[in-house]
Amino acid sequence: MRVLWQTIVRLVSFRAGGADMPYAPRLLAVLLAAVAALNILLDAAALVEDASPLWTALSVLIGALLLYLLLRVAGKAERFVQLAIAMNVVVMVFILGMIPAMLAMLPMPADPKLLNGVQVSLVLPVTLFGFWFLCVRAWLLREAFDTHFLSGFMTSLMLLFAEAVVTVALMKAFQ
Repeated sequence: MRVLWQTIVRLVSFRAGGADMPYAPRLLAVLLAAVAALNILLDAAALVEDASPLWTALSVLIGALLLYLLLRVAGKAERFVQLAIAMNVVVMVFILGMIPAMLAMLPMPADPKLLNGVQVSLVLPVTLFGFWFLCVRAWLLREAFDTHFLSGFMTSLMLLFAEAVVTVALMKAFQ
């Protein structure tokens, strides 16, 4: 267990990649469930009115499926379990790191002029933390696809965008 924690620290500090994670399908299943649960809790805490726990959980699975399909198309499907574990570990670290900021920033007023000092002062750190999140994902994707960092960054953005589009399209189709 200690080795796993050390790997996670190395992972989020750009010194390890998906290949350094264990090949553990059960761990991946647990991480997917944990990420879905945390996302559901965050939606509830943020009072997201149209958030559905089912669609939030399905969004996590859609993200994993899109990652698998992308790896399969690239001929690197054997890297899926380790890469998906690494990607979901990064998501967990990001969510857990965002909880204090979200608690301090909520509720967000509809009019930006009504933001208080704490909310305004957290905008830059939250933005930088989000950029770090994208960079770690890009680092992992760069390694998995044997490509450049910029390609990994664009792939990371594309995956997040595709996950959102597919989830929303499915939601609308089943309403």
